[in-house]
Amino acid sequence: MVKFRNYLEKAVLSLITVFLVLLVVMASWQVFARYILNAPPQFTDEAMRFTMIWLVYLGAALAFGITDRHMSLGLFKDMFKGRTRIMFEVFSFACVLVFCLIVMIKGGIALVLIGEGQYSDSMNLPMNWVYMIIPFSGFLSVLLKTQNFVEVVKDIRSGSNGY
Repeated sequence: MVKFRNYLEKAVLSLITVFLVLLVVMASWQVFARYILNAPPQFTDEAMRFTMIWLVYLGAALAFGITDRHMSLGLFKDMFKGRTRIMFEVFSFACVLVFCLIVMIKGGIALVLIGEGQYSDSMNLPMNWVYMIIPFSGFLSVLLKTQNFVEVVKDIRSGSNGY
C-alpha cells in the first residue's frame, strides 16, 4: 500500500507541475502577444482558467497525501490524548469522508452530467471535461484520506504517535 501511495502522490505531483508550467507559459505568451505583438490570443484566458481549476483541485487532493493537513483540525487533534484523540480521529475521518463522498463525488458527477452538451466559448472544449476534476479530486481525496486513516489505526494499535 505504501508503494501505491508513493506512486500516486508522485503522479499527481507531476501532473500539478505540468499544469503549473502550462499556466506560466500561457500567461507569458498572453502578456507577450498583447503588449509586444498587439494581438492577444483568444484561447489563453479560458485555457488558463481551466488549468487553474484543475491545478487547485489536484493540489487540494494532494494535500491529503503529503501532509494530511487539508480539511483537518490539527490544533484540536494535538490537544487530545488517548481514547479522546482516537475518537476525534475517527470523527474527523468520518466528516471528511462524508464531505468528499457527498459534495465532491456525488455533486461533481451531477455537475459533469449538467455540463454534458455545453462547450466553452473560445476553445470549444466540452465543459464536462472541465468539471470532471471535481469527482476525480473527491475520489483521490477519499483514497488518500483512507490510507492516512489506516496509518492512524496502525499507530493506535502499536501505541505510537501519542495514542
